[in-house]
Formats: sequence, C-alpha cells, structure tokens
Amino acid sequence: MLRTHIFQDYLPDRPLIAGDKPIVAMGSCFAQHIRQFLIRHGRLSEHVLIPEGLNNTFAIRQFVDWVEGRDDLVYSYEKTATGMARWDLDQDREAFRAAMSRAGGFIVTVGVAEVWRDRLTDGVYWRGVPADEYDPARHEHVLSTVEQNADNLRAIAAGLQRIAGDVPLVLTLSPVPLIATMREKTTIFAADAVSKSTLRLAIETVVRENDGRLRYWPSFEAFRWLGGHLDR
Repeated sequence: MLRTHIFQDYLPDRPLIAGDKPIVAMGSCFAQHIRQFLIRHGRLSEHVLIPEGLNNTFAIRQFVDWVEGRDDLVYSYEKTATGMARWDLDQDREAFRAAMSRAGGFIVTVGVAEVWRDRLTDGVYWRGVPADEYDPARHEHVLSTVEQNADNLRAIAAGLQRIAGDVPLVLTLSPVPLIATMREKTTIFAADAVSKSTLRLAIETVVRENDGRLRYWPSFEAFRWLGGHLDR
C-alpha cells in the first residue's frame, strides 16, 4: 500500500546520498526519530548535536544562518528542565560548520506554521517566548504564510549548499500533530490542518521550482493522509 500509493512517484531511481557519506537530519521533533534511525544504521554525521527546537522554518533558517556566521540567534530559546534558555550561548559554531560541510546530504523536517513573533524586530522565536521576557505589547502569536515559509526554505537550501556544496536536500513534513494553539475561534484540529497545509504548500512550491536537488519525502502522507483512503 505505501510503496504503491504513497512512495511510488517519490522513490529515486538510485540512492540520492552516497553510502560512504554521512547524513545530517535537522528540524522539528520528527527529525529526532529520523536521526535515531540514521544512528542505528551508521549514517549520522559525527556527534554534533543539532538542537531539537527547530520546529518552524524560521528557526531552521536562523540555525543555518548562525552556522554560516550570519546570525547571532537572538531568538534561539529551547525548553529545559527549568523553563526556557538560550541555546547558543556556549556552542562551538565552527564545529557545526565543519561537521555539516562533510555531509553527503541533508534531511530537513518542518513541523509548525504557528509562531511567536517580536513586533519590534519581526524576529521569530524557535519555540515560545520565555515567561520572564514576555510582553503582550511586543510579542504576538501568528500563523505564518505559505510565502514566508517558502522563502525560508529557499534560504535554508541555499545556506546548506554554501556550507556543504551541491548535495541533495530532502524535505519532510512532520506527521506529529499540533497539540495546542493560541489562535482564536478555532479548534486544535482545524488549527493543525491549517498549519500542516501551510507548510505542505510551501514545500510543494520550492520543490517544483527546483532542478531536482531538492526533494520531498511524503512521511506526512504516509502517517496522516493514507488512513482516510482505507476501508478500515
């Protein structure tokens, strides 16, 4: 069923990434599952721990820009046992760049289109706003657009190619559902549908305008879409 109806037109004629090259997986929480699979099969790029809070395309773009030396990650807050903390305060940027420059390809997973934005700078947080910094007059929860996410994906692809050269990039949409929303007059199920649809359209936009080095793998369709087409 999966091979025939989900993966058929997405399976490459030959492996995209050479078997002797490491793969770097980054993005939302779904990327952690991909990463564990790669570790078990000896394909993960070295032991540089990619941050886990890259749930939206703005965060992934900020991280890639930081690796290149183009961003100081003002909004790189991660969940910790005690709340929210800056991720990049003691990280070795050059170690990340060196490891990623040796990658034979990248898997980038996007997860949510709802983000927290700073009205003063237009910057977007990786996750939420730390409680001790939250200012309702300055911070707002917004649904990002297809165009904004497509622009971020283009920038991510360009940045990774500057770091590692002309290597394959595989995009995936996380099937992990949205578990909460700050949007008004909507249910969590409707908010999840809109969030995932926004990202899926953004991915489709950039994949179709690319020359084939940017690919999509339908993990979302396999886990979230197939069920509606089955008799049981």
